[in-house]
Amino acid sequence: MAGPASLYAAPTGEPAAPTCAPFQNEAHADFTREANRKAMAKAIATIGASAGRDYPLLIDGSPLQTGRWLDSVNPAHPSQVVGRVASAGAAEADHALDSAVGAFHFWRDTPAAERADVLLKAAAGMRAQRFELAALEVLEAGKPWREADADVCEAIDFLECYAREALRLSQIWQLSDVPARATSTSTSPGVWRWSSPRGTPAGHPHRDGVRRTGGRQQRGVQAGHGDAILGYAMVRILHEAGIPGGRSASSPARAARSAITFRPIPVWT
Repeated sequence: MAGPASLYAAPTGEPAAPTCAPFQNEAHADFTREANRKAMAKAIATIGASAGRDYPLLIDGSPLQTGRWLDSVNPAHPSQVVGRVASAGAAEADHALDSAVGAFHFWRDTPAAERADVLLKAAAGMRAQRFELAALEVLEAGKPWREADADVCEAIDFLECYAREALRLSQIWQLSDVPARATSTSTSPGVWRWSSPRGTPAGHPHRDGVRRTGGRQQRGVQAGHGDAILGYAMVRILHEAGIPGGRSASSPARAARSAITFRPIPVWT
């Protein structure tokens, strides 16, 4: 009888998944250090200097204007409008979901090593802009510096972690000691549109969305408006890393909860 270890290993002859360095949590910024304080203050000043800009939706990899706007207001200084973001309606939500459904088979059939590489590139992009992303959380969500930086670090952690999990799970797992029986892989039942929570606007969407992006599953699209500029920035980073436009979109709506939608996909097609 085969032991437990052999039951949860790839069958003989299966290619080994590519490997990368062991996962480590992203170190939080130490704001007792002057260099970090200056970097954060500079990022806040830079974002503040661009206050009032207009941001489009990002659907199917392309910017989209609707003629309707959502004001993103600094909750600590309600008179400060951080920027205006195009407001999505039912038609734009359907467009985003349709593009996600259209990208499903392409992403499902993309090798795990390529999917993981995209997530690692996105993590590197967020790491390079971590103070700017944290500054957006400070201005859009009123978060303290330390918590804003920690939330961006959490988003980076999810990208790094799920890239490694995509590699680990890319093999066909042998769940039984009976040859060619009881093997397991995973895929997605559909796509969804969700609203990111105000408390963790960077980390939470990546926890729920990136694990599906690393796998062969289909991610939804961001629908909240409380941190809409941050959502726009993070979707831009994902696209620049190589995630197909249909895989992730920024489509904030004023009635975000009423816009949360699921759309099933016939999996075995």
